[in-house]
Amino acid sequence: RDDESRQHAQQTFAKLQEAYEVLSDQERRQIYDVYGKQGLAAGLEVGQHTHWKEELKRQWDEFKRKQDEEREPINRGTYIFRIDASGIRKSQPPVVRATVTHTTYEVPVGSDDAFYVNGHAALLPQQQRGVGNVLFGYRRIISPHDTLEGTAMLGLQSVLSLTSTRAIDNHTTASLAATWQKEGVSLQLSSTRQVFTNTSGTFSWVVGPRAAAGMSLSLQHRHGTKYILTGKLEVGAATALLGRVTYVWSDSLNLRAQVRLGTTGVDLEVGATKRWSPTSTSYMGTVVGLQGIIFKVRYQRGGQVFEFPTTLATRPDDLPLLLAAYVVPPLLYLATTRYVFRPLLSWHRKRSERLAREEHSKQVSQTLKVAAGERALLQPVARRKARAEAAKGGLVILDAVYGVVDSYREAQQQQQQQQGESAGPSSRQASAAGAAPGPGSSPAAPASGPSTASGAAPGTGTRATAA
Repeated sequence: RDDESRQHAQQTFAKLQEAYEVLSDQERRQIYDVYGKQGLAAGLEVGQHTHWKEELKRQWDEFKRKQDEEREPINRGTYIFRIDASGIRKSQPPVVRATVTHTTYEVPVGSDDAFYVNGHAALLPQQQRGVGNVLFGYRRIISPHDTLEGTAMLGLQSVLSLTSTRAIDNHTTASLAATWQKEGVSLQLSSTRQVFTNTSGTFSWVVGPRAAAGMSLSLQHRHGTKYILTGKLEVGAATALLGRVTYVWSDSLNLRAQVRLGTTGVDLEVGATKRWSPTSTSYMGTVVGLQGIIFKVRYQRGGQVFEFPTTLATRPDDLPLLLAAYVVPPLLYLATTRYVFRPLLSWHRKRSERLAREEHSKQVSQTLKVAAGERALLQPVARRKARAEAAKGGLVILDAVYGVVDSYREAQQQQQQQQGESAGPSSRQASAAGAAPGPGSSPAAPASGPSTASGAAPGTGTRATAA
């Protein structure tokens, strides 16, 4: 018997504690008065919820914490495979002359700092040797206008560098870099400025050892919406003049022609860039110069770039190969686009749309279930308040609809006429006395459950409509 009394006392204490928690909280008490105990369990609210300053601060801190957690490390890489296919006419298979990899792994540290590691390696299979180095860097955002970056490279050559970058105004950015290496110390001053509305330029000046000293100037101009003109002049240990014309064929296709004149040779490159998705692009082009005829294929996906420069001939005057290098790539592009990439993109798009429809259907079903539960909670409250309002002679809304009201009224009139023709004069009199009409098949939907409004004439009923 003592166990039964103790259990009864615990249950009574739990009920008293629950009642105290509801009565002591004005908001929860109001929810209980309207929806009852089930409304509290469902998490319903009455009126507009106002957030206090402490709650807003707590939500902001939570948002910043999640934002910092979502800052994932950044991985970028470039992989170049140099292939020699110049002996294919002599039945010699293509040979990989060199493999070059360049990878960067960057880790954000807080909101203003980042640490990154840069690795560079080159493998020469024919010579059975390889070279490489590793670079460590740290970048800090000092202010909205200033950034400081330091790097240290280890490998065949050790290099230390410190760079300071500042945004002078909305159109100009300048940087100063100090670099130490075995040959000596060098200083580099760079500045990028938007000269005109569609023209920007970059100037760089390096003072230091003879192998690193030099100047460069580059300009880029956008002519209308179709042409992008680029020019660059380099003076120093290697002097070169570069000019490039890019024609925007469409939103996803660009054509490019580039000429380069320098102390190391002269070459002409013609190619096209295709954007397959927001994160993937491909490029095909042909380079003709003193080094021969080279066919380039490049594919970029996110931060990863794969490039395959293939040497077709060691001399630029091989006309059959030169003609094939300029004719075959466009035909290859058209064939792969029509029979490979376009079907794959169509399949991927249809699959994404199907998955999106299924996800949307699940969300709609879940929302409808929640709405049905809330409607079930509101119906007893509405009926109770309607009975109380009718008892004291207030206004009771018998029917409320929303949507295309004219169509709803026409459907109600047709239904009333059909009922009158089938049931006789007594049915028409009952309908004219104010009975609630049955639901009709129309674009307007009746609201479930009666609602009340005080201040009307005693004992009256009304119907409310809204377009």
